[in-house]
Amino acid sequence: MRATAKIVGRALTAALPASVIAAVLVFVAAVAMNAAALPAPAERLDARMREAFATGALPDRHVYDPDRRIGALTWNDCLILMMAMDPGRPRSEILVSPMIRTPNGTRTTQRDACRMLHDIVIEGRSDAFEAMPYQRYISAFAAPAALLVPRLGVAGYRALLAAVNYASVLSILGACLFFARRSRAGPRRRKFLAGAVLFACILVFGGMEFYAQGFGIGLADPFVYGLFAALLFGRPLRTGRRRFVTITAAAFALVTAFEFWTGQLPLAFAGGVGLLALDMEDEADLAALPQRLADFAATALATVFLLFAIKIAVAQAVFGGDILGDFMGELELRAGSADYGPFNLFLHLAGRADHVGQGSLVLGLLNGLAGTVALGVGAVRLFRSERSDPLLRGTGFVLLLSVVLLAGWHLVFRNHSTIHSEFMVRSFVWWNAAGWIMLMLAAAARSRRAEAPEGVDQSSAGRAFARKTSRS
Repeated sequence: MRATAKIVGRALTAALPASVIAAVLVFVAAVAMNAAALPAPAERLDARMREAFATGALPDRHVYDPDRRIGALTWNDCLILMMAMDPGRPRSEILVSPMIRTPNGTRTTQRDACRMLHDIVIEGRSDAFEAMPYQRYISAFAAPAALLVPRLGVAGYRALLAAVNYASVLSILGACLFFARRSRAGPRRRKFLAGAVLFACILVFGGMEFYAQGFGIGLADPFVYGLFAALLFGRPLRTGRRRFVTITAAAFALVTAFEFWTGQLPLAFAGGVGLLALDMEDEADLAALPQRLADFAATALATVFLLFAIKIAVAQAVFGGDILGDFMGELELRAGSADYGPFNLFLHLAGRADHVGQGSLVLGLLNGLAGTVALGVGAVRLFRSERSDPLLRGTGFVLLLSVVLLAGWHLVFRNHSTIHSEFMVRSFVWWNAAGWIMLMLAAAARSRRAEAPEGVDQSSAGRAFARKTSRS
């Protein structure tokens, strides 16, 4: 217990300065982007939206099924386009919380955003709607849409987002395969192969064909991929603590700023935990892993918390009212109630598997089932033998921990993950990747056992080392 408290204490001490700096800088950058881009030129934005409605790039009502031409989240796209418009409110307000539209007197977001946008742009019913600040987000995604949609159009902006995302995934996948081929057999090659597995899963069963072009998803995803790349191509277990927490804080601040509560945070957190374990090459790395996991968790959570704390404090100063109470009410709602149990959550997520199955529900469910079976079979094979390499067993244990953390996120925020399962299901791409990586670890352990000299018990050496490090 004392050793655990010491690890947590050191993690918090290292995390807080980096988290504060990252949160402040990213929030200031988001406000600066809003100052430079909001509101978009009214005539040019209006013309682009009219063009999009005429061509079908924007539907006149939300589309619930994934569509390769317009993505899977048109509701979010239309909401962000509202934020790009001139709300007729003081500039100090839109810099902090870009405005959406809501029917007069309702002050609710529970309306079809695309239907409202169509009524405003095409039917000229702007007088039927009033501006309302959207306080739930840092909202860094509004400025890029305001800047680029008037120039590129809706379809052009979607194409740009998709190109950036596909380029990120393909380049990291290619780099993983390149370094795996150049590395000798062992932990380093295994890490790059695991990275290739992860990014192949993202490419094929991560719903990229639908999500990459989303205004509220396509901007945050590259920062998640960048975090994963830093963990894969760097040496996070041997990097200095200050540098490690700085990179982690910067990544989570950027993800949070561009996040539309669409699954990037649980994906980044669970995937980051798993990838840290894959960096182990020797017993010194195994000893360093608990502290580095604590550093990662403390920095990620502190950065997200502090960024929202800054947003709430600034919004309170600008708008007045009970901003904190409203935010906490929304947070409590997202955490769910008795009406949103685990079984209901599972049914909704499974029912949206077409979003991560190339548009096919059957293919998406089979992919999820195969990844889960691989996770179970790999774990049983890895942990069943007492002669397994302690490094491989440690990696496998942290992989299991990472999928538990992913499941735990959805259970805690079960209301949000149930109601918005059409995009929250995408975070399970890490679950599937972890399954195939676990199976790869089991195969490596079996190969090591076959090569080990007769009478050498690797698990005994691992237990002796664990006792030594715990005493120290």
